[in-house]
Amino acid sequence: MKKKIISLMLLVVFVVALISAGVIAGDRIKKEALSRQVELSVEYAQIMDVARQGNYSYKEVLESLQSVGVTGILFKEQTVADLEQSAWTANGNQLLASLKLTDDLKSKIVPDYLYVLTMDKGLYERIAKQFAIKVADPVQIEVPGGPYGVGGRLTGKQLANLGLGFPEEQMKIADKMGFNLQAQIRSWNQVDDEDFAALFSHLKQFANLDLILFNDKTIPGYPGKYLLLAEEIRKLDVPIGLIEFYKQKGFTQLANALEKKVVRLHSIDPAQMATMTPQTAIDRYELAVSERNIRNILVRFVLDEESDTWLEDNLIYLTKVKDSITAHGFTLGRPATLTGPIYSGLLILLIGLGVIVGGILLANVLGFPIPGLILGILAAIGWLGLLVTGHGLAGRKLLALAATIIFPSLAVLLAVKEEGTDLKGSVLLLLRTTVISLCGALLMVGLLSELSFMLKLDQFSGVKFAHIAPLVIITCAIIWFTEKRDTFKTIVEFLNSNIQVWYALVAGIMAVALVIYVMRTGNDAPTVSSFELQFRGWLQKVLAVRPRTKEFLIGHPLLMLTFYLGYKHRLLPVLILGTIGQISLVNTFAHVHTPLIISIMRMLNGLWLGIIIGILLIVLCRILRELGRRNYHV
Repeated sequence: MKKKIISLMLLVVFVVALISAGVIAGDRIKKEALSRQVELSVEYAQIMDVARQGNYSYKEVLESLQSVGVTGILFKEQTVADLEQSAWTANGNQLLASLKLTDDLKSKIVPDYLYVLTMDKGLYERIAKQFAIKVADPVQIEVPGGPYGVGGRLTGKQLANLGLGFPEEQMKIADKMGFNLQAQIRSWNQVDDEDFAALFSHLKQFANLDLILFNDKTIPGYPGKYLLLAEEIRKLDVPIGLIEFYKQKGFTQLANALEKKVVRLHSIDPAQMATMTPQTAIDRYELAVSERNIRNILVRFVLDEESDTWLEDNLIYLTKVKDSITAHGFTLGRPATLTGPIYSGLLILLIGLGVIVGGILLANVLGFPIPGLILGILAAIGWLGLLVTGHGLAGRKLLALAATIIFPSLAVLLAVKEEGTDLKGSVLLLLRTTVISLCGALLMVGLLSELSFMLKLDQFSGVKFAHIAPLVIITCAIIWFTEKRDTFKTIVEFLNSNIQVWYALVAGIMAVALVIYVMRTGNDAPTVSSFELQFRGWLQKVLAVRPRTKEFLIGHPLLMLTFYLGYKHRLLPVLILGTIGQISLVNTFAHVHTPLIISIMRMLNGLWLGIIIGILLIVLCRILRELGRRNYHV
């Protein structure tokens, strides 16, 4: 009686947890659906390159870009190299030797300082303001009629990387024409309390400023002054840009200080663009927007040195980029900022308890019902303690990892039987297995559907462990419980056995496959081959959302085959490879920066394709069996 009551209580908790996770998941889908406006932006420096190459005015190029849908212009804080046509550098000794100076001017020049000089007084005043903000004890010199110079105690490298402000006149033209402006700021050493206010005072004049970005590996003022930076950005009332695949120290802390008012930006490095076809670049932008919540794409121009029609070429290119994005139902304009789904401490508590119930069920299947229940109670107390003491985020990540391990393991172990089934039965078993795995995916979605994860300021931890642990659990469970082997005896027999060549080959292939499987997981996965990229691109075009290869081509078909044949010891490698599909299916939903509806479509495409391939595999197995019987009778 007590057993039934406990089972009923666990079932109720589990169902309530699934409903709670469903509420959060549903709200997340709604919030993601509202974020449909994308900025199509280009870089000011490349606009000027195109203008010079085609002998166009700056305004003519802007008008052409506007006609094909470009909505934003990125202005990077300029350096000495960007100003080489109107400014140059020299050290103090060179100035003393080359310029005819009055005694008063000579006394101002410090021999070991580096100076930036220009004949343009307006540019000189701009540079002087930047030196006053970013350089200790700057020196200004004004030779009557020019040149004008600003110097400081800088190394050549420091001067080369020093931000010298923005081309404000060109920004005003773009602003007046209705373009959105994005300002990318360079870092500098020794930030003072007043520096950010002085820096941003020049940006307040632009009505269409819509994004602040950072240029370097560390944001300015980090770690000691980033809150002052946040205060000045808050006054501008614009989001900050997270550049995809480019980690910047201090960015997450700054984003949190700004209540996660962040826009994700995708661009392609100029070096990559030089070796990439325009269509490949277009496909990348399209995927970034549709599958990774990117809401600002910075389009690098195609600058073919052999072409003398850069502007015309890129207008065609930009039109194709625009069409590829709008074809998915997105509109162009000021980038939309994401908002997170509803947050409720009670819902999060219940979802976490659902994962713990899953762990208790897995322990029961493994033959440890009492220890599993005791550990489950302790885990529930620990989970509640983490929430109460303000460590809920760490607990959510830990339980999300547990969900990716528990539910694929539970799903497969509940389905594997020694007796085989028919074709229909194998399909139904795969569907049932997938439903159990999806329960874990739903609970994980409920735990991690928070803005930090959606923007990839934070992310799911333990990816590789999540891919390996279920394989270990299932292998051990099958050997110890399904095959009912004496563990010590089995190990001794294995160590003393003579290994046949074919067995060694199979073991070697399995080992290599496992290494590749592990390497291909996580955020540091190696680059895939060009053939696989083409295959992925073809799947993307045909199915709209590309399924994961290891699900539909390996995991689902081999799991169906195991169900059909019934588990035998020689099928353990097949079962292990089949389990990969369930693991991958759950981990698909750990990519929280991917819209949830896309993850659902990816899972469904992988499932129906896997079922078709599984049916073909079973039919092939039948044919081979029949041929074997005929040959035997002959």
